[in-house]
Amino acid sequence: MSDAETVVRTLLGEARLPASDEEIAVLAAVYPDFKAGVEMLYAVAEARYESPGLHFEVSPVFGDWG
Repeated sequence: MSDAETVVRTLLGEARLPASDEEIAVLAAVYPDFKAGVEMLYAVAEARYESPGLHFEVSPVFGDWG
């Protein structure tokens, strides 16, 4: 069993999600690329303490529609 397969089986087991051996094989094959992509999201040092992009503050703005 590869490390990726072990991780996939563990994650699915903890989530109590059933998966066939074929499904686990597919997930294990794409897991390293998926994990690298997620790690790249957190690797931007400049954005470490910034608000997430979905943060929205409502403040009314009244413009001159003249």
